[in-house]
Amino acid sequence: MIYILIPVLLCAIGAALVITGCEDLALLQEFRQRVGGYVTGVSLNKNSMAIYIGSAEQLAAVVEPVNAMDTSITWTSDNDGVASVDSSGLVTGIAEGAAAITGTTTDGGFTDTCEVLVQKIWTASQSGSAGTAGSSVTYTNHQNNFSFKLKACPGAAFPTGEYDSGGPETVNTFWIGETEVTYELWYSVKEWSENSAVPAYTFANDGREGNDGIEGANPTGADQEPVTRINWRDEMIWCNALTEYYNASNDPDLSCVYFTDSEYTIPIRDVNDSPIITWGPGPGSNDGSQDDPYIKADANGFRLLTANEWELAARWRDDDVNTVEGYTSPWFTKGNSASGATTYFNDSTGGAGEPGKSANAAVAVYGDYWDGDSWEPTGVDSTAEVKTKAANSLGVYDMSGNVQEWCFDWYPGDEGSGRVLRGGSWFLSTFDLEVSLMYSFYPYFGYDDIGFRFSRIPD
Repeated sequence: MIYILIPVLLCAIGAALVITGCEDLALLQEFRQRVGGYVTGVSLNKNSMAIYIGSAEQLAAVVEPVNAMDTSITWTSDNDGVASVDSSGLVTGIAEGAAAITGTTTDGGFTDTCEVLVQKIWTASQSGSAGTAGSSVTYTNHQNNFSFKLKACPGAAFPTGEYDSGGPETVNTFWIGETEVTYELWYSVKEWSENSAVPAYTFANDGREGNDGIEGANPTGADQEPVTRINWRDEMIWCNALTEYYNASNDPDLSCVYFTDSEYTIPIRDVNDSPIITWGPGPGSNDGSQDDPYIKADANGFRLLTANEWELAARWRDDDVNTVEGYTSPWFTKGNSASGATTYFNDSTGGAGEPGKSANAAVAVYGDYWDGDSWEPTGVDSTAEVKTKAANSLGVYDMSGNVQEWCFDWYPGDEGSGRVLRGGSWFLSTFDLEVSLMYSFYPYFGYDDIGFRFSRIPD
């Protein structure tokens, strides 16, 4: 048998061997195996995938045969406004919707396609209006599988003071956190803001799961207990972080509340636990600092409650049990009582601390009660999961007890030194559960019975 071998023809896309007078193609196949041949097909590692706005996932192409001389791929998207793809096959979610990502071989133009569904990280589901007491908005993070709920508190004029002789004070409508901020929620937002946000955030404290968790540790089965061991500054920038996290895949965006500049262009993202408080009354050199941020009053992002907002939400009641005279629909819980309680904090008229003991225990996690002669322990020695006690009339839990809650305000008469704490805690007595009381505490200090909840104004 005689073979006549024609010189190899080199091409830009490979090598070709032309053989004439050949009945046995094995020689051709053997040659191509040695020097590499033409592309015969391509397949992607995925033909469908779901990603979130702002996230990215790598596609890979397998070119056949494995020893083809030119394995290069061109990547294209049929909807760059929904999902883009770079020259390496990295797909990035841009907007909610669907797109087809195609890999095409340079040699031969073979193709394979991946159908991409881009989803929002967050969705918000509202029931009722902000002006209707008890309406709610549930925010769900689908990427990391957590959620939180805000309840509506309509604006009202309400009494203040322990014996309700102060005020009335007037507060506009706002949304308030259904619960104190849990460790799960704190940790999820903090992790994103430190590792994914651009620019990143810097906190003074890592936070603790309840009163006895490990600071900064991954959440455990106790992650529904309130976060503690964080200072006022941490909570203030955390509200900005939650706002920016929500904006990472939502349209329209929310606006941050706390800024470093008077033009409201740079949200404050960094705090520390320095005992030096950088604040002064009126305009000054400290404006925009961690203790004196510029406040965008009409911003609809997440923020700390004011002391008056806190008290209105704590006092709100939809019946006339244990309420202040002269107010109807809504009624307001007396200032010497826990939020939602049916009698005052030290009512021991029934003996052995009753009925006050039971009334307080129904709505609050706390340490000591008055039995008529002395303060006695309840046996509570730690934080509890949120929502273990009854909600008040707004559907808000733990306004009294579990952990004390930071408010934005400086304590009256203690400006530049102490921020307001309200609500009492697991560590304290029924006296501290009273909705009229507030305490002063340094904004750079945290403790294991201090947490917070947050709010925002209606759109």
